[in-house]
Amino acid sequence: MTELYKRLVASPDSSSKKSSRASTRAPSRSGFNDDDNELINDINFGNIDELLSQRLNAVFSTFSSENSPKDTLNKLNSINAIIDSLGSTDVSSDARQFLLDKLYNLIINKPNLGDEYEDGYDFELDLLKLLKSFLSNKSPDDAILYVRALTSFIITNIDNASAVFSEDRSINILSILEKRIVDDSFDIEIRQCLIYSYTSLILAMYDGSGAFGVEDNLQFLTEILSNYLADLKTNSSLIVATIYGIGSTLTILIDHSNLNEKVEDVLEEISDVFVSSDIIDVVKSAAMLFGLGYEIYDYDDNNINEEDIDEDDDYTPLPYLNTYEIESRLDELVKLSSKKISKKDKREGRSLYRDVAKTVQLYSSKKARLERYKPKDKDSDREEFVLSHIKLSKSRSLAVNSWFAFFRLIQLKWVYSSGTHTQLANNDRLKDIIRDKPEESYAAQFQSTEELDEGDTSWGNQSTIKSNNKKRTQKIESGRKAKLDLSLEQSGVTNEEEDLI
Repeated sequence: MTELYKRLVASPDSSSKKSSRASTRAPSRSGFNDDDNELINDINFGNIDELLSQRLNAVFSTFSSENSPKDTLNKLNSINAIIDSLGSTDVSSDARQFLLDKLYNLIINKPNLGDEYEDGYDFELDLLKLLKSFLSNKSPDDAILYVRALTSFIITNIDNASAVFSEDRSINILSILEKRIVDDSFDIEIRQCLIYSYTSLILAMYDGSGAFGVEDNLQFLTEILSNYLADLKTNSSLIVATIYGIGSTLTILIDHSNLNEKVEDVLEEISDVFVSSDIIDVVKSAAMLFGLGYEIYDYDDNNINEEDIDEDDDYTPLPYLNTYEIESRLDELVKLSSKKISKKDKREGRSLYRDVAKTVQLYSSKKARLERYKPKDKDSDREEFVLSHIKLSKSRSLAVNSWFAFFRLIQLKWVYSSGTHTQLANNDRLKDIIRDKPEESYAAQFQSTEELDEGDTSWGNQSTIKSNNKKRTQKIESGRKAKLDLSLEQSGVTNEEEDLI
């Protein structure tokens, strides 16, 4: 366990049983407390965000007010200046953590990060600088802060970032993260954040741009999940992060020819832990994944004539053969959750398991599925399935109507924390990610409105670079040099020893 995490846990606020309990139940700073459903609030990512925020504010208040001149503080409001400072060898450990925290908060509150840069090459240089700082970091105490800052920086300007990684696979961020995720020398809380970073980047990079290569990413996630399941107690936070990541990755494969096989394999993998485990966070995440699996499974209903449906005679393919076992377990969990001492726990648990149970019951019935697919008449009394609402402003909210959208929301919540509302309200690229499960062709309904150049195979839509002058040429050369330096470091060609984080 890192020294930073130990200090967080040893915070004065948790010195007594009473205060510790209060801190875990206190309103989170994630910005989700005004939502009218507790489901999204219950996903706290191990309380890392709240603990980091509490402790960093206390640790660096003196640093920012007493030890920094006014002009230095003013520079801290510039993303570019902070990234440059992080690359300096003269920055102290405390200063680096302060800068990373400041950088993260600036990024998550800038929904249109691309507007901060004159063109894509300025952003590219800053991205390469930040990536280099991330790779050369020697302190495990900085690791979580680096991961969050780098991930949010990439996703907030995903089109330009995707172009950078597509052009040079030697600095592929996903490959870099994979190596660190499987490195047991990192503490669990660091690897947990690396998993969230990995899966949120997959979602942002591939959504709306095809799913070529995503099958390999899913295979990687299922393999590490299998390893983690061998020790539930030790790896519970890693299991939860991986399950959420598998869920969001499956949503990208919604039109994949082997989707059903992937869903079946994943549900089979987690079935034992869902049915028998008493680790509540693991059980909750597994329950949600069952809900998603039943929802996105291709039942081939387009070839079914509604008048010919006979529930007793027709065989219905299902994502998990023993649906009765899942329904029985969900019923058991609903009853168990009603015995919780905390009223809040009771409400959250019953909401979650009942929502999953409704999904399983609905999608395991041909007749119910076909009824749901019908357009709703204005006089219909059919109940709409809504998991949560995200408030974008006082008068606007975004409904989360499916597990498809909910698993995607989990990823964005980890990336942006308290800035999630700001991003979804102002960044159309990200808001499009939180959409309902498509009932028709995924590619046809949700193709990006920006056309790709012919032959473009990048993960995102590259922004148009208008400048074509001497300054642009200089930026291209600078970018090439930065990529070359980074590639050499990754290959071990330089004399400097590569640090994992």
